Amino acid sequence: MDPHLRPFSALQAEGWTSYDLRRAVAADELVRLTRSVYAQVVQLSPRELHLRRAAALLSTHRDSVVLSHASAAIAHGLAVQHDNPPLVDLTTPPPGRGRRTPAYHLRCARLEPDEVVSVGELRVTSLARTVADLARTTPFTWGVIVADQALSAGTTRLELSAAVEASSPAAGMARARQVVLFADARSESVAESASRVTIARTGLPRPVPQVPIEVDGRIIARGDFGWEDWKLIGEMDGEVKYRPGDDPDTTPEAVMAAQNRRQERIRQAGYWVTRWGWSQAWDVGAMRHLLRTALEQQGWRP
Repeated sequence: MDPHLRPFSALQAEGWTSYDLRRAVAADELVRLTRSVYAQVVQLSPRELHLRRAAALLSTHRDSVVLSHASAAIAHGLAVQHDNPPLVDLTTPPPGRGRRTPAYHLRCARLEPDEVVSVGELRVTSLARTVADLARTTPFTWGVIVADQALSAGTTRLELSAAVEASSPAAGMARARQVVLFADARSESVAESASRVTIARTGLPRPVPQVPIEVDGRIIARGDFGWEDWKLIGEMDGEVKYRPGDDPDTTPEAVMAAQNRRQERIRQAGYWVTRWGWSQAWDVGAMRHLLRTALEQQGWRP
């Protein structure tokens, strides 16, 4: 068990009274995670806080109960819609029963032995099963985001497809199958995955992710997206692109200047560059207007 977790029974054995516990919680010395589990107060990120609550809840259930869905995704290090979801996702195999409480959502579903793994001290669904569960139960774009990450981490499309089919006849199967077909290991960020879905929904020509740009047989850059027939490169502007690197002398201005030089090399190689940000990555209308303008400028005709 996480050494920061303090079961109520252990605290009682140490001489803590109910009054002591209430006072410690009020003074922010302890935090009450569940009715029977407390934790020492430490500085935690939202994801760490969720996993701390998840560990506390697992400790109150039998060993066959595992973290699943978004909670399992957080344990696996995947990006999810909320870093600290209000409910911890749990799954219990039959003949257990599902239920929803203010603290957790317990689902009942069959789990094969290879679909349960350990991440640290946490019992969680496997990476492929986690993606399959989220692909069935979350919006399509977020399903693609976690599927892209799983493929990038080395999970195969065949493994994802098998995990989806193993959960049949659960609701959301059709969407999950589409997620697996659409997923692409070449996406390097949440924003690139979201952009790919949004671009597909515009009805415009689809780009190639991470397209290499060559000059005299040498790759000088890679564009986030490329429309080779029209010599167009699409770049998703993210915070990371303009964040200083490991060199403490690298300023944000120097990072921006390096990006400008890179873009100029791409243009000198004969490509036009169009850029968008986080909000446009999710906005079909804004993306359609941006790309249609750029493609038509480069000679594309509907």
